[in-house]
Amino acid sequence: MRIKILLIALTLTFSACGQTENKKQIPVKTSIPGTHIYMEKPKDFQLSTDFIGLESGETALIQFYDLFGGNYNSNAKNFTKENFEKKGVTVFDFKELNISGYPAKLALLQGDPNQKSLQLVFGDDEFSVMAIAIFNNLEKEKIKIVEKAFLTIEYDKKRIVDPFEIAFFEIDDSKSNFKYSKTVSNMFLYTKDGIKKDNFMGESAYLVSQLPTDRPNMNPKLVLETNLNSLVQNGLQITKRTATDRTTVNGFKCYEEIIIGVLNNQETHIIMTGVVNKSRCVIVAGLAKDDFKTTINEFGLLTDKLKMK
Repeated sequence: MRIKILLIALTLTFSACGQTENKKQIPVKTSIPGTHIYMEKPKDFQLSTDFIGLESGETALIQFYDLFGGNYNSNAKNFTKENFEKKGVTVFDFKELNISGYPAKLALLQGDPNQKSLQLVFGDDEFSVMAIAIFNNLEKEKIKIVEKAFLTIEYDKKRIVDPFEIAFFEIDDSKSNFKYSKTVSNMFLYTKDGIKKDNFMGESAYLVSQLPTDRPNMNPKLVLETNLNSLVQNGLQITKRTATDRTTVNGFKCYEEIIIGVLNNQETHIIMTGVVNKSRCVIVAGLAKDDFKTTINEFGLLTDKLKMK
């Protein structure tokens, strides 16, 4: 049985030093592509091609969320034993420690009766990292192995990260007014002229979120519904939904809707597209805050350029 993957709106190879006679083998820390993280690879875990992290068959996985530019103090504020227990989550262990010289919190939790999770958060005033390992209930030994591996993590702020090395897709934005701006975990943000800043509240933006699924060739309409429900839970009030005629994007199955509503007390028009390629899905959400017809049309033309990998 394929275990579920935690989504919060997140890849390795292993090499070892050669061992000569009378010399101790030294573990090599490997880089997690798309992040600033280096870690000794846990035994039996391999590079995942579907998300940022590692997996061990169908019984365990580790996902990394490297939020460079975030803040550990705010992100870890509610990461407490008391808050988990208030939500009905069983806390088997909770520690405060240091990872790579940074303050950290580590917890072994169970919210799902069939799974346990080992969750780590660390960082400083400039960044925050979360690592989430999910195990089925039979993998007690792997929990110990992954916890030991977490303690080997190093964080290199100077490493230059290409966010598209872990992208499921590519988009040619050369002829669009909306250019790539930045990546936060598995969400790629495109803004007017590619402007970069911390807050885009009230401005039009084009977002591509990617997620793995344990259901190959998942229904793209279901992918869209799941994402739209998340927006509703975060305050979107829908007044109208209309499906478009788009059923494929460059040969890949998709489902698309135009959604009109109110988000953060502002009229918002959204063109949302779910695209599926085997076990990989992306959700495209173009949020227009003004000049709705022109902006939605431009978002649609940008989606025309999307190709799945």
